[in-house]
Amino acid sequence: MSTSVSQGSSRFLSQRAITQLQFDNRNIRNLPVEENLSKKSRQVPNAIFSLAEPTPVVKPVLVAASANVLAGLLGLEPPHNSAEEDVLAEYFGGNKIIPGSRPAAHCYCGHQFGNFAGQLGDGATMYLGEVINPVTQKRWELQVKGAGKTPYSRTADGRKVLRSSVREFLCSEAMHHLGVPTTRAGTCITSSTTVERDPMYDGGVIDEQCTIVSRIASNFFRFGSFEIFKGRDALGDYDGRAGPSAGNEALRKQLLDHILLYYPGIQSDASTTPYEAVYKEIVRRTAYLAAKWQCVGFVHGVLNTDNMSLMGLTIDYGPYGFMEHFDPQYVPNGSDTSARYSYQEQPAICKWNLGKLAEALGPLVRPAVVEAVLNEYDDVYEHYYQSLMGAKFGFLTPDVDTSLMLGTLLSKQRVNDELPPPAVPTGLLSEQDYSLVKTFFETLAATGGDFTDSFVALTEYVEAMSGGDESAENNNNTAQKITPVDPAALRAQLLDKLVSRCASPSSMVQSMRRKLKIHKLSMHPGQIEQLFAILQTATPAQLSHMFNGAPVDAIREEVSSEKRKLDLLMSASAAVKKYETTTPGAKSAIDRAAWSAWCETYTAHLAELCLTAENYAHRASIMRAQNPTFVLRSWLAQDAIALAEKSADYSGVRTLLQMLEQPYTPEYSTFLHEQSTLSCRIGTQNDSCGDDGLAELQRKYMGPSPEWADSLICTCSS
Repeated sequence: MSTSVSQGSSRFLSQRAITQLQFDNRNIRNLPVEENLSKKSRQVPNAIFSLAEPTPVVKPVLVAASANVLAGLLGLEPPHNSAEEDVLAEYFGGNKIIPGSRPAAHCYCGHQFGNFAGQLGDGATMYLGEVINPVTQKRWELQVKGAGKTPYSRTADGRKVLRSSVREFLCSEAMHHLGVPTTRAGTCITSSTTVERDPMYDGGVIDEQCTIVSRIASNFFRFGSFEIFKGRDALGDYDGRAGPSAGNEALRKQLLDHILLYYPGIQSDASTTPYEAVYKEIVRRTAYLAAKWQCVGFVHGVLNTDNMSLMGLTIDYGPYGFMEHFDPQYVPNGSDTSARYSYQEQPAICKWNLGKLAEALGPLVRPAVVEAVLNEYDDVYEHYYQSLMGAKFGFLTPDVDTSLMLGTLLSKQRVNDELPPPAVPTGLLSEQDYSLVKTFFETLAATGGDFTDSFVALTEYVEAMSGGDESAENNNNTAQKITPVDPAALRAQLLDKLVSRCASPSSMVQSMRRKLKIHKLSMHPGQIEQLFAILQTATPAQLSHMFNGAPVDAIREEVSSEKRKLDLLMSASAAVKKYETTTPGAKSAIDRAAWSAWCETYTAHLAELCLTAENYAHRASIMRAQNPTFVLRSWLAQDAIALAEKSADYSGVRTLLQMLEQPYTPEYSTFLHEQSTLSCRIGTQNDSCGDDGLAELQRKYMGPSPEWADSLICTCSS
């Protein structure tokens, strides 16, 4: 179980050696490619790709690999020994070129934190080609990230380091097995080559190992792929930037025609062109993706337009985070000083980015159609969100076979495919259901409850309630009134579990101080309040005049950003003062009172909905498919990274990968027992051996997060 390759490769057929992969590189065959191999940074007009060459590293070594990806997607035989690992590391580490591949870097632009940044492009990532799976004949784009400089590297070195690469590798696979649309990761390969990095942007420069991740998806085209055609706005962009291919309408159409190849089933009608139909489908997929993120507590961290997929996939894992102690304003990224990309803002930011995509498509989509489609986004998102989130509570929307929508979709996604989202549900939760969802999150925020573990507690309660009526199975399937052994005792257990996963006063202080560290004001608080008040009443012309002709959108964004920061800081400062003087016992009593009221209402409502054991069992099975037991908590990833960096010990990464491949498993004790036994057998000198070791593993992976986790901050440094 400690091998570098995740389990399960034996079920894949027609595997082949890496030199036998079948490439059909349609992207660079159909689209213009700049053939200049110079790595010098430059503007690249009128091209979608530039040819590139990976830069070799010294002593590449395999950290971990996913057999699900290598064999299941690429049809590649996973390595079974160190010699085969070395071969894989040479090719996927960029030291050797895979026969049939043609390395290239993609040219794109992007809006970063609300402002157009001009040409960006694959500064550290290289397209290798498109592999045809020998069994399914499905096409998969293969990339390597961190393989060296390209024309789009700007002032950077084209490298990625071990910590950021491990995080991307693990989260790509974690999201897939959670059932969230995502790009995939096949290998993580580190080396003895080092680069200098300043992880916290505080002057603490260190040497870190160059590391390369292989990434796989149907394609990696982004919203920003079309922003290369962006010209300067009529009033002039705030920074005066334009895309490198501005005005090239023929190329814009050629690129969108190419994207249509990835949507073979798209349906247009008399009122909608194929281009507009594709845009509408991208909007739908993005709404579904945002709903899925919210339902697993995932925060992307950098939702710029260049980090959003045209296929509705999660793409580019940088300073992301999974919610632990719930905070709707949570941002994992220390560079997001205004909380623009916080948990609660993600759905709206996705819509904003879709608006920028429409602008980038230009005359290929009619403004009236775009307006109508974007106006539908909120409704589409809300229907997906309520159906998915409701299922986490055991609430079912009235006109959807939720078990089919959730269970079948999850099982298919785990068999290595990119599936479009299910149809948009037409029903919404009842008013009482929705009220319970809303008050749950209000209570979760007030108490600092753990997002993942609190939903597990709800699942366990409903499962327990399904086991109290044996007569339901022995009366010719006649529905019987459920009579659990002790409903009050089960409700008390639920309450205890919810309270036990609430943050301590010191954890709350740590979390609030983390906010104070991230969110820094750029102007005096009084000035912010004054400008924000003006913003509410001034006309666009008045605003432009007041700010010397600056674009009104830029003015609104900057002032609103400062107001968000100010509100966050005032709230966090007040919370620090409050919790510094609160004892653990006092907070626990307050938490218990808050959760007691909610549990009373929730359990009573479920009792009205579930008159039989089968009712509870059906809802419990749906909840189990929606409420993971295990997610990639930042502190667990950091723990594995530290072990890899300090000791070249990759067992922590591999153990996490295997656990993340089965996130809905109710009980991990068997797996952890195997890990403990293995540690004893191979004589590993750590705390994972024997009964004490098993208990330690259970505390580590399944117990509460340590308090130091509350102060963790990720940055864009990679």
